[in-house]
Amino acid sequence: MPTYFFHIRQGKYASTIAEGIELANVEAARQEAAMICSDMARDIVSELGESPEWQMEVTDGADKTVYRLTLRAELLEDG
Repeated sequence: MPTYFFHIRQGKYASTIAEGIELANVEAARQEAAMICSDMARDIVSELGESPEWQMEVTDGADKTVYRLTLRAELLEDG
Protein backbone atom coordinates (compact mmCIF):
# COMPACT_ATOMS: atom_id res chain seq x y z
CA MET A 1 0.00 0.00 0.00
CA PRO A 2 1.23 3.52 -0.71
CA THR A 3 2.18 5.85 2.12
CA TYR A 4 0.63 9.33 2.33
CA PHE A 5 1.80 12.30 4.38
CA PHE A 6 -0.46 15.02 5.79
CA HIS A 7 1.03 18.53 6.02
CA ILE A 8 -0.72 21.42 7.78
CA ARG A 9 0.04 25.09 7.21
CA GLN A 10 -1.44 28.16 8.86
CA GLY A 11 0.42 31.45 8.72
CA LYS A 12 3.98 30.83 9.94
CA TYR A 13 3.02 27.45 11.40
CA ALA A 14 3.77 24.29 9.42
CA SER A 15 3.65 20.68 10.56
CA THR A 16 3.47 17.13 9.25
CA ILE A 17 1.09 14.71 10.93
CA ALA A 18 2.81 11.51 12.01
CA GLU A 19 5.35 9.56 10.01
CA GLY A 20 3.00 8.83 7.12
CA ILE A 21 -0.03 6.61 6.81
CA GLU A 22 -0.39 3.60 4.54
CA LEU A 23 -3.67 3.81 2.64
CA ALA A 24 -5.16 1.93 -0.31
CA ASN A 25 -5.27 4.87 -2.77
CA VAL A 26 -5.71 8.63 -3.24
CA GLU A 27 -9.44 8.44 -2.46
CA ALA A 28 -8.66 6.82 0.89
CA ALA A 29 -6.10 9.61 1.53
CA ARG A 30 -8.76 12.24 0.70
CA GLN A 31 -11.18 10.63 3.14
CA GLU A 32 -8.49 10.50 5.84
CA ALA A 33 -7.71 14.21 5.29
CA ALA A 34 -11.41 15.07 5.63
CA MET A 35 -11.64 13.05 8.85
CA ILE A 36 -8.53 14.69 10.32
CA CYS A 37 -9.88 18.14 9.38
CA SER A 38 -13.27 17.46 10.94
CA ASP A 39 -11.58 16.28 14.16
CA MET A 40 -9.58 19.54 14.26
CA ALA A 41 -12.35 21.89 13.06
CA ARG A 42 -13.04 23.67 16.37
CA ASP A 43 -9.36 24.50 16.89
CA ILE A 44 -8.90 25.53 13.25
CA VAL A 45 -11.85 27.93 13.21
CA SER A 46 -10.92 29.54 16.54
CA GLU A 47 -7.45 30.39 15.20
CA LEU A 48 -8.45 31.68 11.75
CA GLY A 49 -8.57 35.24 13.09
CA GLU A 50 -4.80 35.15 13.64
CA SER A 51 -4.10 33.82 10.16
CA PRO A 52 -7.10 33.68 7.82
CA GLU A 53 -6.09 30.59 5.84
CA TRP A 54 -5.55 27.00 6.97
CA GLN A 55 -4.38 24.34 4.56
CA MET A 56 -3.75 20.63 4.57
CA GLU A 57 -1.80 19.03 1.75
CA VAL A 58 -1.61 15.30 1.24
CA THR A 59 1.53 14.07 -0.47
CA ASP A 60 2.53 10.65 -1.69
CA GLY A 61 5.83 8.85 -1.13
CA ALA A 62 7.43 10.82 -3.98
CA ASP A 63 6.44 14.11 -2.22
CA LYS A 64 3.88 14.87 -4.95
CA THR A 65 0.79 16.74 -3.73
CA VAL A 66 -2.26 14.56 -4.45
CA TYR A 67 -4.92 16.46 -2.50
CA ARG A 68 -5.26 19.91 -0.92
CA LEU A 69 -7.90 21.11 1.53
CA THR A 70 -8.11 24.85 2.28
CA LEU A 71 -10.22 26.73 4.82
CA ARG A 72 -10.33 30.52 4.53
CA ALA A 73 -12.00 33.11 6.75
CA GLU A 74 -12.91 36.58 5.51
CA LEU A 75 -14.32 39.46 7.52
CA LEU A 76 -16.79 41.33 5.33
CA GLU A 77 -17.82 44.82 6.28
CA ASP A 78 -20.92 46.67 5.10
CA GLY A 79 -20.03 49.07 2.28
